[in-house]
Amino acid sequence: MTVKDLNAVSMRALLSKLRKNNIQVRLADGELSIKYHKEKIEQDLLDEILFHKTALIDYLSTFSRNGHTALTKAEERADYPLSSSQRRLWVLSQFEQGSVAYNMPGVYNFEGQLDITALSFAFNMLIQRHESLRTIFRQTDQGEPRQLILPADVATSAFRIVYTDLQKEPKEVLRRHIEQDLKQPFDLVKGPLIRASLYQVAANRWVFTYVMHHICGDGWSMEILIRELLSFYMQHLKGEQPSPAPLSIQYKDYACWLEQQLIGDALALHKKYWMQQLQGAIPVLKLPVDKSRPAVKTYNGSSINKRISAELTAALRTVCNRQDATLFMGLLASVATLLYHYSEQQDIIIGSPVAGREHMELNDQVGCYLNTLALRLRLDKQFSFTDLLQHTRQITLDAYQHQVYPFDKLIEDLQLQRDMSRSPLFDVLIDYHDLKTRTQQEGQAFDGINLRISPLGNSAQPVSKFDLTFMFIDSQDGLNLL
Repeated sequence: MTVKDLNAVSMRALLSKLRKNNIQVRLADGELSIKYHKEKIEQDLLDEILFHKTALIDYLSTFSRNGHTALTKAEERADYPLSSSQRRLWVLSQFEQGSVAYNMPGVYNFEGQLDITALSFAFNMLIQRHESLRTIFRQTDQGEPRQLILPADVATSAFRIVYTDLQKEPKEVLRRHIEQDLKQPFDLVKGPLIRASLYQVAANRWVFTYVMHHICGDGWSMEILIRELLSFYMQHLKGEQPSPAPLSIQYKDYACWLEQQLIGDALALHKKYWMQQLQGAIPVLKLPVDKSRPAVKTYNGSSINKRISAELTAALRTVCNRQDATLFMGLLASVATLLYHYSEQQDIIIGSPVAGREHMELNDQVGCYLNTLALRLRLDKQFSFTDLLQHTRQITLDAYQHQVYPFDKLIEDLQLQRDMSRSPLFDVLIDYHDLKTRTQQEGQAFDGINLRISPLGNSAQPVSKFDLTFMFIDSQDGLNLL
């Protein structure tokens, strides 16, 4: 990889970090334009932007000339194609458990004076603003799934926040209600594909849940939803008419653009890389287990939380810094070592998600843009951890360089023999979130409206999309493994 390539990868990583902190950086008349959704930017993030200002300008100015064609609006039509990730989710939704496994929940505690009418207004604003929240999916006479965008008035009339008074009920009743909310399947044909419930548990305390099907959005989208919902709510209570900056495109436009990219030559180089990386026999991870694998994947799961000590985290970070590697690369090498220890396999594929929002227009979009990288690591018995870290670093950098190619399209290209008991291509996923400089909404009070919100997590039976998922959360409190 050339120095120019490494700089591009570094800038992508920086832009991704900024987006996760709700900071958008654009190029306007040759100068950087910074947009953010909080009162001020953390000083260390601002310093990082200023330090890399020249590199950011250079990267953004050449962005469109490096295989990234501009997103354009699609022609108006009765229905639209599915993106490759939507197509796979559509297929999975045809299986009973696969449908529920891709429900995306949010659960919040509201304390104070809550205006239910204002909250309903805010949700209607969201549905009007984001076409993905009023999209349904139907098959043509030839069996081809297509996405249909419902008119805003039709979609808002079909949506309502379900209110339930539980002030005299024990906590167990609330838990059962929440569990039912989060596990109830969606009907992709009829919609709506988002729902919300409000449970009053005391005079000035409510539990609020909302659930969206993954085919309409991703984790990034969930953050946009709660941020815009509260913004619209506050503006309505203050007597202001919400007037957010209009979205330049909608998800259907992206799906149509992607369809054209996949049939053209724009992604040929990226496809070539992944086909070479995954050529030959695909390794199947064989871990020692005490139960037989079911014939059909069930998505049943559980979770274990572990706190990694500050001392151990600092030591790993130091090793990574010495090798010019990120902490994520060190964690990936550590997980690979663990899997090698139990399986003794030297050829291992580990999946890792990326935001899939390289185009600036996608920053404020609700939609299923998430992409997945299949990181194929080839371990050697003679490797030291430093050797493995260097190998992991190179594999990760190369994968980032070619991350634009859709994972679901790659699965089609590889023509893998389908095993209904496993996820395609890999059984283990690793994810990493750096929240050290991120402003959290937990415990946030809103001026003038006497309301405090805090995330509650969820109490539904955990589901697992993969055999193992390693979720690392790097925050001010240390490194946590979920």
